[in-house]
Amino acid sequence: MTLSKHPASGRQWGLLSVLLIAVVVSFSACKSNDDNTPAPKTINDLISAGNGTTNQFTIFKKALQLANLSGPLSQAGTYTVFAPTDAAFKLFGYADTNAIKAPSAAPLLAAVVQYHILSTRLEASAIPTAINTAQQTLSGGTLYTSKEASTTGTSTSVSVNGAHV
Repeated sequence: MTLSKHPASGRQWGLLSVLLIAVVVSFSACKSNDDNTPAPKTINDLISAGNGTTNQFTIFKKALQLANLSGPLSQAGTYTVFAPTDAAFKLFGYADTNAIKAPSAAPLLAAVVQYHILSTRLEASAIPTAINTAQQTLSGGTLYTSKEASTTGTSTSVSVNGAHV
């Protein structure tokens, strides 16, 4: 029994040529300066923008200004802010931004704002899967982060002092 070698057909050479051209074009289309990575936003930018559709942080933003912290948080830094929403401030007794402008509210407001800021960057992935891990705040107080894995192990839940974030 003899094996005969069949030369590659014209159709095979055509497909190979098209594939080779596609690979060359795709690699030549990439430029070394094609970096569309957005610049990192500051904490103040994120608070001002809210979640993109509605801004739930108007009272917190005003509180930062009154506590003289909006300047530092407008610059790049290693902060973590657990920003309370307007709804949280309302539960605390502040209905809107006018309610926090009273001079008598300033010391308490500064303490509340500083309590929600860590002087270090803490990414959600760096929070250990544990209950009540202590974190030192800018005010010198301690807040507690918790991270729980789902029973299926496909997701996690992060909370700060029991409030889901």
